[in-house]
Amino acid sequence: MSWYSNIVKKIYYNKEPKVIEVEMPDDVTDEIERSLWLIKDELDLPTEEIEIAIASRHISMESKKTAMQQKQ
Repeated sequence: MSWYSNIVKKIYYNKEPKVIEVEMPDDVTDEIERSLWLIKDELDLPTEEIEIAIASRHISMESKKTAMQQKQ
């Protein structure tokens, strides 16, 4: 039973979480912003909704950048 216990420990108990960092290029953000404006025009959405979404996205990206800089 010892070999079985060793295998179970290796499989279930020794798993370290993997940290994966993904950097989003600025051109992706620009594409998302451009797409939001196109959706606004196509669906006749209020401009305020798009501006709020874009501002929220910019704030999120800035907070991620400052967090990454603080890590280093």
